[in-house]
Amino acid sequence: MMKDMKQLPFEKQTEAERQKIVWEWKELRGFLEEQEQWLLSWLEELERAIVHRRDEGICNLSWEISLLSEMGGEKGQQPLSQSLQVRLLLQ
Repeated sequence: MMKDMKQLPFEKQTEAERQKIVWEWKELRGFLEEQEQWLLSWLEELERAIVHRRDEGICNLSWEISLLSEMGGEKGQQPLSQSLQVRLLLQ
């Protein structure tokens, strides 16, 4: 019986420590899930910005090709835009 009395506080302390660890891990998981969502949102926004800039670049390049084609056609020369069109397709 004396042994049971000594074990009781130890068991309570162990159970309290276990509950504390479980609570801390739940908190950490919650924090990490919030960070994951924030980072995924940020990555999505970054991807949209990259696509937008790429599309702007393609649009500007197409405009330049068109302009150069017109200029080449006016002089009766082979349009310089063919090499630029290849560059556009490779992007």
